[in-house]
Amino acid sequence: MEESSAGGALPAGTPAEWEQLLVRMEEAGRLAAALDLCDRILAEHQFAPGDPDAERQETQFRQRRLRLRRKLRLPTWSSQGTPY
Repeated sequence: MEESSAGGALPAGTPAEWEQLLVRMEEAGRLAAALDLCDRILAEHQFAPGDPDAERQETQFRQRRLRLRRKLRLPTWSSQGTPY
């Protein structure tokens, strides 16, 4: 599986492979590119509603997105709508 450029299409593979790619990108210090990919995954991939595995994967991507935003010191809001 090859990495796609920022702003491009989702890379080939499965959500599990995308998660591995995000881990490698984060370890390499490519936080902004990892955040971009995470945003694209959440926007473009259809996670199967009612499928516990798909719901778990979507939650993991949302949590990774939040962690990346914090590491990049971007505005982040709590579930109650307050910034932190």
